[in-house]
Amino acid sequence: MTTMQELDTLHRAARLQYDHKQQSFRKLVEKEHQLRAELARLDDLLTNSLLPLEEHEGMRAVGADILWQGWIERAKSEINMKLARILATKERQMTEVRRAFGRKSALEQLISSAHRENAMARANADLAQAIDHSLFLARGTSGQDAKLSK
Repeated sequence: MTTMQELDTLHRAARLQYDHKQQSFRKLVEKEHQLRAELARLDDLLTNSLLPLEEHEGMRAVGADILWQGWIERAKSEINMKLARILATKERQMTEVRRAFGRKSALEQLISSAHRENAMARANADLAQAIDHSLFLARGTSGQDAKLSK
């Protein structure tokens, strides 16, 4: 296997790994947004349950409003715990995504550099061949000139 083939293989593997890490990270961010939306919804429910409405008077009389607020607080606490775990995982995965991106970028630069080097080598070889061909023609012409002058 040539160096370019090896670099291409490594680049494909790095790109796949980066894509996988990025997709996993996106799912985590989506889950974070869902949890934050749920927290906002519970905050709205709590705010609305604190409003002095006539329909809430019956709930207050039997203590249902206290139970409701307690349930909302417990639900928020549970969601906040899930959110904390998601944020910790997100931090770790962000580092992994950056590292995978770095590998992919480094390999892209190596491949680009190798392509430039190969192109320069081909151009130098073509130039050397053209020079050799010119010298050959020049020698052939000067050799014929020397024979004609005798």
